[in-house]
This record gives sequence, structure tokens and C-alpha cells, in this order.
Amino acid sequence: MRAGMATALLAAGTMVWSSGADAAVVRTAAASSWQTDGRVRAIVVSGGRIYLGGSFTHVRAPGASGGGAFRNHLAAIDARTGGLLPWNPGANGQVRALRIKPGGGTIYAGGRFTRVGGRPRAHIAAIATHGSAVRRWHPRTNGSVSAILARPRRVYLGGAFTALNGRRRTRVAAVSAAPGARTLPWHPAVGGGDVRALALSPASRRLFIGGWFTHVNGRPHPHLAAIDTTTGRTRPYTARPDWPVAALRRGGTSLYAAGAGNGGEIAAFSARTGSKRWLAITDGDVVALTLRQGVLYAGGHFDNYCRRGAGTGHPLHCTTPVPRRHLLALNAGSARLTGWSPAANSVHGVFALGSSRSQVDAGGDFTTINNVPHQGIARFRR
Repeated sequence: MRAGMATALLAAGTMVWSSGADAAVVRTAAASSWQTDGRVRAIVVSGGRIYLGGSFTHVRAPGASGGGAFRNHLAAIDARTGGLLPWNPGANGQVRALRIKPGGGTIYAGGRFTRVGGRPRAHIAAIATHGSAVRRWHPRTNGSVSAILARPRRVYLGGAFTALNGRRRTRVAAVSAAPGARTLPWHPAVGGGDVRALALSPASRRLFIGGWFTHVNGRPHPHLAAIDTTTGRTRPYTARPDWPVAALRRGGTSLYAAGAGNGGEIAAFSARTGSKRWLAITDGDVVALTLRQGVLYAGGHFDNYCRRGAGTGHPLHCTTPVPRRHLLALNAGSARLTGWSPAANSVHGVFALGSSRSQVDAGGDFTTINNVPHQGIARFRR
């Protein structure tokens, strides 16, 4: 049995289906929406719009097998109807991260591109949420950006870069949100791998970083660390996942993390101390999380949820598998599995999740949900 499986549940009890949690979940059937012709890697929902970033170059109408409209790596659809919106800034490379600036008028995009809207933009750009205009804000990194966290006056970036605006910044950095995009004097050093996910503590005094790294500020901090948002120093945090962290979400006093490795993991930690509250296991990577009304939705490359957190072998096989094809939902407090079980096809399935009061949205490689055509994007309404 995998190390730690016997005690994985902690506060989760036996992780059975929870009718109470089921009452809060969205529908299993996906609503109609426009589709993409390639992978969706990032989703953010704001102002009645669903913004998409990824590897696609076209979008097309629901059920259509071809045609449609050009949308190079960036697109937006109506959150209520699923219809295509005219927002079309266009990037010349893959988009991996999207984040709305507080106030809602600007969306930040990060990834592996050098131009957005025809203007030079080195892996990070700011775009108007309406009208597609590329903002003057123009920081430059020398490597890909995989995570963004926006505050009113500063923007945190995580990725594979080692420089920001020509100054040494290793895999995590902060830049002014003002039009001049000044590099801020905050420079923790991350080593051994890239940063894939960012989240803030409840009081915004610590930035949680997750990824493939092994060291932070010269000391061992594998995959997850808490950094002081003022000094850049590493803060005490006891969470030490032995798996790379692909996604982070903070809700209330909990920090939720998802990861990869031999199988996949979803864990809840105390946002204050890092103590583990519960751990759930799947038979494939978990790379996306979103939190809605006390339910934690997870997406990834798995086919089964491992009941009671038990599995063996390499690759991991669940001892008692519960079918969950690339999507599942847990009660965020107890980790109890809900009955929500839409099935996304393809090998890798889901890469991105977003949510609002009325729905949960999934993006990825899939072409069907529950054997119904839905390529790249699926909307699950309440």
C-alpha cells in the first residue's frame, strides 16, 4: 500500500457519498456552448463571461464539426447562453494562466507567447475584458508564466522564468499593477523546478506557491511553501507534500492543493499552520481545482477515485475504485465524495476549472462529456 494511505482520511471519515454535499453541486449534464479546436488550459469567469486560454486557434458552434471563427489561444463565451463573444485579442502562443484584476476591467494572461493583439508581450499581458484592447502594462519575463495572482496594486507571477524586466527573479516575482509595470523589490528564490500555482493567505500576508520545485530561499521546501508578501522570506508552514503541486485554492481557513505523481492527490491543509486536514487519492494526476458553495471540484487525468485513499502499484491502481472520468466533486470540509460524475473522454481529459454562483466550467482535451459532443469546454449549470 502506498505510504500514508492508511491515515490519509484524517478528518474525512470513510469518504462515502454525501447527500448533503450533493444538494450543492451543479448538474452532471453539460449545457450547450461553443467549442474549441484544441486544449483549453485556463478558465476564468467574470461579469457573465467565461474567458478561455489554451492551445486552440478556432472556435465553433455547438455540435458543429468544422468552420467557426478564428480565436488564437484566447476566447470568451457568454456564461448564460454559451454563445461566442467578440472578444478576440489573439496570442501567438499557448496561454496557460488567466486572472481578472480586481475591479473587473482587465484580464491578465500568461503563457508561452511573444505577441498579443499584434503587440510585443513576453509571456505576460494585460487585456481589456471588453473590447480586446491590449493594455500598456508590459512586464517581460524570459520564460513561461503558468500562474498569476492579481491584487489592486501588484501582480504575482509564477512559472519557469529566471528574469523579470531584465532583473533576476527565479520562478516567482511581483510586478506593479500600474501601467509602468515596475519590478517590485520582492525576490524570493525558487529552485529545482517551476511554479505552477499561487494562492493568498486569509490576511494576504503570505503567498502560497505550489509546483515542481524543491527549494525556496536556499532551504528545502518541496512542492509547497508560504512566502511573506512584504519581505519575500519563507514563513513557517508544516505542509510537505511528497508530490508536485499543480493547483491551489484557498477557501476560508483551508488551503486546497492538487497534484501529480504516481496517481493524483487532493489535500486540504490549514491555511495558518499547514497541518493536514484530509487527503484524497485518484489513479491519475489532478491538475485543476475550483471551489463553489462548499464543494471542491477537481479535474485531471484520472479515471477513478480511490475509495478510502487506498491504492497499489506503479502506475497506481485503486484498491476500491469509484469511476470518475477526469472530473469529481468533494465536500470541501469533510472530503466526502459527491455523486457528481460527468465523464470527459480523451487520455488527459481536464486541464482547467472555473466557477461562478451559477455554474462550474471545465476545459481540456476532451471532445465529449457523457458521450455528448463538447470539445475543449463544458459548462455545468446548477
